[in-house]
Amino acid sequence: MNELIAFLDGFASSVSREGSTLSFSGKGFTGTVMVSDDEVTGHVTLGLLAKPFRKQLEAEINRHLDTRLSAES
Repeated sequence: MNELIAFLDGFASSVSREGSTLSFSGKGFTGTVMVSDDEVTGHVTLGLLAKPFRKQLEAEINRHLDTRLSAES
């Protein structure tokens, strides 16, 4: 979880943790990540200016998760 917090700190202006849920926000976005023993669920809401970059952002998030999760297996 600490590694995820450090990753989010790299681009979010605010990251907070409550139990197994991280909430984060930055300029033009907000989101949450919920972590359990066998699942990670995330949700990001993009502001109007960030919406055109949705596909690129989604691809980067998935790439990062694939890299991190495969390294832990």
